[in-house]
Amino acid sequence: MRYTYRNDRADEKEDDKIESEHFDIVFEKEETSKCVITLSKSIEAEFVYSKLLAQLRNLPPNCTGVELRLSNFGGDCHQCVELFNAFKDCPLPVDVIITAPSYSCGAILALAGDSLTLNKGAFLMYHNYSTVDIGKGGELTQAVTHWAEYFHRWMLDILFPFLTKSEIERLRHDGDTYVNWDDPNLKHLLRR
Repeated sequence: MRYTYRNDRADEKEDDKIESEHFDIVFEKEETSKCVITLSKSIEAEFVYSKLLAQLRNLPPNCTGVELRLSNFGGDCHQCVELFNAFKDCPLPVDVIITAPSYSCGAILALAGDSLTLNKGAFLMYHNYSTVDIGKGGELTQAVTHWAEYFHRWMLDILFPFLTKSEIERLRHDGDTYVNWDDPNLKHLLRR
């Protein structure tokens, strides 16, 4: 597997690359190739990912897999859920590579693939959700209660057994969990 960025090559055609300020998609130019997607900024609550989501649903016929490269500060939880589900639903293998520290949504997206590699010096940071909401008092109380339960169930579903149930429960009580690239407990879960 190659771990190279291709976006500095002078011979690239516009059709082989989709750029956004939020993500980068590059298609290798070989008979069979991987689609390389880089998310290195915060996941925003905007519709900027529509091209990315459309591309995941309509990969080129010569595409043999997807390489998702993450070095991400996190971001919007709603958009994270949509991206996570899109990568999980991808019909081709998704190899996730953590190129530098990834937090929050970035750490969650790390588990959306079929394989996971943490590069030297990288880590994942998981924590409880943050929210800002507007509404009537009863609606806000109900929304916070619902989100707390929803988020905990979702974390159990996607993080276990990568994290233990007690580590996931700690997230619920605002404790952070860090997973370092060289953690000996993860050797059975990671491909290096």
